[in-house]
Amino acid sequence: MCKGESQGYTAVKGTQCVVLVDPYSTGGMLAPELDERGYAVIALWTQDVGENRDHLPQAAKGFPEKFLAEVDELSTLASTARALHDAATRADGEVVAVICGGETGVKVADALSEHMGLRGNTTAGGMANRRDKQVQQDAVKAHGLRAVRSVCGRSWDDVKAFSDTEAFPIIVKPVESAGSDGVKLCRSAGEAEEHFHLLMNSQRKAGSQGAAVLLQEYLKGTEYIVDHVSRDGVHKTTLVWVYDRRPANGAGFVCFGTKCVPSESPVAQELIAYTRGCLDALRITDGATHTEVMMTETGPCLVEVNSRCHGAAGSWMPLARAMTGYTQASLGRLSDCHLHTRERLCGCLPE
Repeated sequence: MCKGESQGYTAVKGTQCVVLVDPYSTGGMLAPELDERGYAVIALWTQDVGENRDHLPQAAKGFPEKFLAEVDELSTLASTARALHDAATRADGEVVAVICGGETGVKVADALSEHMGLRGNTTAGGMANRRDKQVQQDAVKAHGLRAVRSVCGRSWDDVKAFSDTEAFPIIVKPVESAGSDGVKLCRSAGEAEEHFHLLMNSQRKAGSQGAAVLLQEYLKGTEYIVDHVSRDGVHKTTLVWVYDRRPANGAGFVCFGTKCVPSESPVAQELIAYTRGCLDALRITDGATHTEVMMTETGPCLVEVNSRCHGAAGSWMPLARAMTGYTQASLGRLSDCHLHTRERLCGCLPE
């Protein structure tokens, strides 16, 4: 289904159209950035987006009114690609890039860009669903990097042996999620089993209904964020952050805020090197990534890689821009990964 063609936007002949897949949270902030550069923006809403469809930031000036079209994902990749092509050609335009907006759009953005012959991340080599946190940990381990001890399953019998042998507390969380959605620190086998069944029977906000559940070792340390933009496998760090997470209101990992970490500091340099190894392990070559890493006593260990921009509805963008003059989502950063030359990207950010 395609709806809302040319709402508030008049395309001119030869217009270059960029598809944003699930443009909620910071993904919605990409729309005015692209509009400012002269691109028409088409919103593609996946079947997994759910309630997030309504989470377009008010700071995304001019949108959703200026979307050239809003297209709903169809039953096949080919039919979805055709709907996007038709939306662009009705305005005498062409689709030149597919960019992931929100976490629920990762799988479709990867598959669609590959199907349409556009720049993006391959789905080959077991990467058809790089949102899957078990896929991530297995790939990182195979790459020779520290990975978390974990087990993945759809029934408690699949994972019970891990809970019988791993020291408590342990982490129980969805195999696909965003932020700390569904993540719980469990202090007994009974608590872990109860939360396992809750996750398997609940709709997670990031579109993982019916997916598997992970049991993981509890990583003790300080959690960091390492944000990148990449093109042709060249990874450029945009910012490093450290979480302020504390127990509150019955939850174990409430985020009170984040602070920026100087990129030249020893801890940041170690985190950046490790994170780039994780990106290579996951065969991520193009676009934005938001990676969470725990710095433990024995070094960095992956929490998860999110193949999209730093979230939080872009609330961090004014601070990032004030400190560095750019943001991960701003002009000349993410869009250059998909739309311009490698030389331009390599010249716009520090190593």
